[in-house]
Amino acid sequence: MNTYEGHTPGPWKRGGFLGRAVFAAEKWVATCWEENAALVADAPMLLAQRDALVKGVKAMLQLEERRTYELKPCPCSGCKSLRAILKEIEATP
Repeated sequence: MNTYEGHTPGPWKRGGFLGRAVFAAEKWVATCWEENAALVADAPMLLAQRDALVKGVKAMLQLEERRTYELKPCPCSGCKSLRAILKEIEATP
């Protein structure tokens, strides 16, 4: 289980006094400085986008490694960078 499993499902919206509260449907999620409320409200969307990118990058790396089966894992700098980024993301508790 990662840190984000079980969070209140999105979408989240800003509301309340000065747009400082964040709600999911009618449920209060957080209150924060106005400058941070938009980022907090976008958290479920950003998490879904991150998960979709991770899935796509993994699929692309698998295809590339099949194509270059003699060189597993692909030694190009682009694939090395992507593997390092995936490792960093997957290390997130």
